[in-house]
Amino acid sequence: GDSEVIELASAMYRDQDRHLRARGAAYQALWRLLPEDHESLAIEGLNDAAPTIRLTAAFCASREDLVPPIAACLKAFERGVVWWGRRCAGELILRHGEPGLRVMEGFLDTGTAEERSTAAVVLAGSGSSRAFEVLKQELFEQHPERIRMLNVSISLAEHYGEDVARWIEEESGEVPDLSRLLWTLSRTRTEPSPLIDGFFEDGPPAVRTSALRILVRHHGAGFLPQLRRCLAEGRPRKVAQEAFWQVNRMREEARPMLQEMLGSELWTERKAAVCLLRRWGELTEDQR
Repeated sequence: GDSEVIELASAMYRDQDRHLRARGAAYQALWRLLPEDHESLAIEGLNDAAPTIRLTAAFCASREDLVPPIAACLKAFERGVVWWGRRCAGELILRHGEPGLRVMEGFLDTGTAEERSTAAVVLAGSGSSRAFEVLKQELFEQHPERIRMLNVSISLAEHYGEDVARWIEEESGEVPDLSRLLWTLSRTRTEPSPLIDGFFEDGPPAVRTSALRILVRHHGAGFLPQLRRCLAEGRPRKVAQEAFWQVNRMREEARPMLQEMLGSELWTERKAAVCLLRRWGELTEDQR
């Protein structure tokens, strides 16, 4: 932390001919060494020509109680900055109150696909109905950025659980990929409707798997008999695999059932019981 180290790190960061990885490391070093300069470092980093530096600046600033100018934050919201940097920049913009809110809502109307998606995720925390409509559309888009898709689903689950459940009830026959919608619902704490039981009993493998997660979350160990049935059937493979991992999470409650399964006439049940007990280190030599 002496002056020579700070000067060297500063020179490395501001040397535009340096490799970006070195510049980024130097920027993070300055952020640790000069806490009193965080505000100026944030503004300088957000205005940097390199998208990776703007990403780092937005991320670092979002962890502090900083409110950089909206114009600087918008630099990290531009195309070229990866999804996480754009989200951090959006959260910084919202710290400006009403002016920041207007800017983010403007992206919902006139922004690019990436800008609309990020703005909707950022605005979800305020319960924005317009953001919900954008997120609904985003859920079924094919995005190259997997983290973008994941955060769209998480935002819907965290902030619009009841709305998602109502959406399934009203339009389950119209949505293009029901499994994505159910996967999102499985992350909420919303009570499952009788419709979910129907999806579990009679649906495509991906839909049955998502419905299974929802029902296990709601019923807990009370759903073990149905999980055992999935293991015994062994098909569809996706459903049987999910049942296996759900039983694995219920170790204490599932142990008596597994002992019964070891003596089953169905090899699929015996195999599942052996695999789980072996995974837990509880398979005896006699059982083996």
